[in-house]
Amino acid sequence: MGLQTIVDNATFLTINKRKGTGQTISRSGHIKTSIEQPSLYRFSVGMHAGLTYSTNRDLLEDLDTLDRTIESNISLNNNTNMNYLTNHLGGITGGTFSVNGSDGAEIYLDCSSVTGSNYLFRKGDFLQPQGNTGTYRYPYQVTNDVFFSTGANVTVPLHRNVLSQDGVTIVGSDLRIGNEVRFHLKALDMPTYNVVPHDRIEFTGTFELIEVIT
Repeated sequence: MGLQTIVDNATFLTINKRKGTGQTISRSGHIKTSIEQPSLYRFSVGMHAGLTYSTNRDLLEDLDTLDRTIESNISLNNNTNMNYLTNHLGGITGGTFSVNGSDGAEIYLDCSSVTGSNYLFRKGDFLQPQGNTGTYRYPYQVTNDVFFSTGANVTVPLHRNVLSQDGVTIVGSDLRIGNEVRFHLKALDMPTYNVVPHDRIEFTGTFELIEVIT
């Protein structure tokens, strides 16, 4: 329920993970650019007006409770018609990865038990360490194709630096890939709703969501 239901029924989904930047131009004409770290996932979610009020009051209660104060753990794969968004494009057919470590925007994987061919990852593929507690929060996307390998220490380039999480270590943990990844999001803007004939819910705008970094 809550935001997951909104995402599952989205009429459109805007995904923005570009780095935040600021620019200044000196009097001599030189451009200086600063980069905000880390880059965060931001989503704009449109919702149709087809849900009935009489059967979805529980959803509205969940949204009112969440408001902009409580985060949600969201999958982009609950609706099977949307799973192409995070579907893994590499040629993996079986086995598991183990995380050896990371350095900046690179993660090192033990691929010795993985089966497949051609590519481990294609550019844009999603991955997410599970962490020693199974609760690691942050997903990443691969920035270059990685050829298939059963090496014990394969380097995978990522779109942002690997983030630390209190009480969780990723070394030695398994890896979520593709549709297994999840996003921890909080609403920047939670639209209100109108009840319109006949028994339908009409939201007043888009749901603006942002990744929560702890």
